[in-house]
Amino acid sequence: MNTRITIPFLFTTLLCCGVFSQARAQTPAVVDSLQKVLSTKINHRQRANTYNLLAEQYQRSDSSKVVSFTTQALRWAKQDNYIRGICQAYYYQGYNYTRLGHFLEAEQLYFKLLGFVKTLKF
Repeated sequence: MNTRITIPFLFTTLLCCGVFSQARAQTPAVVDSLQKVLSTKINHRQRANTYNLLAEQYQRSDSSKVVSFTTQALRWAKQDNYIRGICQAYYYQGYNYTRLGHFLEAEQLYFKLLGFVKTLKF
């Protein structure tokens, strides 16, 4: 497979998916429910997923919360080597940087993400 074609294609695909998947705004009821889930006894993967869902809720409205929630998601996902959780957190961080116009930082995160995606089995 030609890497020169694959990497730009993957980057474009990730960016487009992010733009179209982020059409909805944060929902207070969803945020409250997710915050309640965090106060219960859940495993590391569930905690990582919950933090990633919170980051998704704030994707359009509060970049600092996205950073905070994805940092927590990475912390919990890495404890279990939960690759999908790590990938999701890097994706949200990269999208956040893209939205803010920090394209170099976004690209670096997308390359990190790409390294983890290669280890997944679909």
